[in-house]
Amino acid sequence: MSSPHFNHSEFVERLKSEMKRLGITGKDLAEAANLSKQAVSGYLNSERQPSAAVLASWGGCFAIKLDWLLIGKGTPFDEVPTKHAHAKSMVNKPETELGKQLAEIEAALRRVGASDEEIRKAMIAHVGAGKRLEDQDAAQQEPAKASTATS
Repeated sequence: MSSPHFNHSEFVERLKSEMKRLGITGKDLAEAANLSKQAVSGYLNSERQPSAAVLASWGGCFAIKLDWLLIGKGTPFDEVPTKHAHAKSMVNKPETELGKQLAEIEAALRRVGASDEEIRKAMIAHVGAGKRLEDQDAAQQEPAKASTATS
């Protein structure tokens, strides 16, 4: 029985397919993983391969299943996500949900041969993506609170 393997051109096609389905741009991918637009362009043009940390950020922010994105196994998502919905809600879910997400990230990355260090960075990025979105939400709510307080 042969195991699935990574094919870069198929990965790029799956990534582009998800971008279209979710209505996101290269800029959205760049912001989700704290990258330049040029780096994302390199990924989309098959010039570069994203790191495990970048993949984890995208998986967390856009609710894309990494098994599917990397090797085409399974389905692209668990449920129909909206842009950033998964990452925004992730920070408010019980710890067991976060543990489940991190275990899924680890399993997917191990299947494609990621090192322990790459997996560690990916997990940190996944948690960090949720924290950044939580911080952005809080910052957006502050002006609204201030304006209602002065009214």
